[in-house]
Amino acid sequence: MIRYHLRLLWIYLKYRFRPTRQPASITTWRVKIRDCDLNRHMNNAVYLLYFDAGRMDLILRSGAAARLVRERCRPMLGGVDVTYRRELRPGTRFQLQTRFDGLNGKVVHVRQDVFVGETLHTSALARLLILKNGRVTDPSFLADLVVPTPSDQLPTPPVTPPPKAHAAR
Repeated sequence: MIRYHLRLLWIYLKYRFRPTRQPASITTWRVKIRDCDLNRHMNNAVYLLYFDAGRMDLILRSGAAARLVRERCRPMLGGVDVTYRRELRPGTRFQLQTRFDGLNGKVVHVRQDVFVGETLHTSALARLLILKNGRVTDPSFLADLVVPTPSDQLPTPPVTPPPKAHAAR
């Protein structure tokens, strides 16, 4: 749990010293051996930790955090649907792209994609609820920030060589 909080602190400090307004968040990570399960690929629960860090980075960089503070609101994860396409092995560098995908009533939709090079490995659709005084509130004050970013306007992930295959012994 300490590593999780340190990861969030790192994202916050990067934002504080390099504040930029962006409609999407792009963060680069490396799969650590402690992120893997017995099958030697990243554990499903660890994906959610990285997704949480990506959502925090998006909220900070898009300007939504300032509005949430001004309105005395806070975001809460209402649910997430994850589709795993390819595995991530230890040492693999990956890029997490996070962007708003629109509003639907009281739900803010957030799209998250994990790329290795130009290959999509995992995608998720998160549903955020905005709480005010412990109750779900209308997120319309975020409407101009929550404009879906078309995928063709996102920077393309850098091409990185695939990880070396483990030789059978």
